[in-house]
Amino acid sequence: MITNATSLTSVKSIPFDRNEDEYCEWTSKALAFGREKGFDKALTESRMVKETPGTEEAKKIKKENNTAYNFLIQSVMGTAFLYVKNANGHALNAF
Repeated sequence: MITNATSLTSVKSIPFDRNEDEYCEWTSKALAFGREKGFDKALTESRMVKETPGTEEAKKIKKENNTAYNFLIQSVMGTAFLYVKNANGHALNAF
């Protein structure tokens, strides 16, 4: 009998390797997925938190950024991965 079960979740990624011919299609799909999951603004808008960092709005913006950045880091490969990694967790800069 297992007493300490581990749950698994699946992660959707849309592969991209910096092929310029596929960039338009990839960004459209990435934004569509972001809209579906609620993190599209993190990819398209500069949203700096000027209020107290612990506010609900600040927490929401940080969570959206983290979700978007994690999606990007899992979706890209090759040279594109290095660009995302060098954005240091900032989804808008990585996108």
